[in-house]
Amino acid sequence: MNCVSASIAVETGNNELRKNMLRRVDSEKDIIRAFSLMKDVGIRTVAFVMLGIPFESRETYKDTVELVKNSNAQYACPGFLYPIEGTKLREISIKEGFFEPEEEFVYKHDKPALNFENLSESELIEMRNVFVLYVKLPKCYEPYIKRSENQDDLGIKIRKRLLEIYDKTVWGNDGWYIDKGFEDKYLRDLNNLLKSDGTNLH
Repeated sequence: MNCVSASIAVETGNNELRKNMLRRVDSEKDIIRAFSLMKDVGIRTVAFVMLGIPFESRETYKDTVELVKNSNAQYACPGFLYPIEGTKLREISIKEGFFEPEEEFVYKHDKPALNFENLSESELIEMRNVFVLYVKLPKCYEPYIKRSENQDDLGIKIRKRLLEIYDKTVWGNDGWYIDKGFEDKYLRDLNNLLKSDGTNLH
């Protein structure tokens, strides 16, 4: 049918949230298999991710990163949940104090609609901004990605370098990580940024 790309809804990688909040019956294995089937027939895959759902936390976020990473999706598309009127998610969001329906809110996919005690709006926004870096770059980059979530002067410099590395190793290779032997150099560059600021992540 000349299909070249398919977007698959992962939404969340946390089993409890997927089952109890989103009422989905598919398992991690089912989701990973869906991406594998697309890859086997040469169809580019995009993982649709929905952050900021009721009871989101750092732990559920990590679960989502890991599932999208394990699915081997070529690209990830993270956005935030908006609790649409008439849905069960809206009822839960209001009941649990995550959403105030009387407040005027214009939905944007890059701005969380729900409020959490354990995660600030700015934290959630930065978690979304670095989501693709966590998913597509190897684990050795994770401390630098985490540091770049703090957008002070050093965080901005680290994020800039990470995005340059992402462009060279992932974006320039149609969504697949290929470092062409430069990984050690890239990590030295990031470490030198830390040293110039007198910072040690370990």
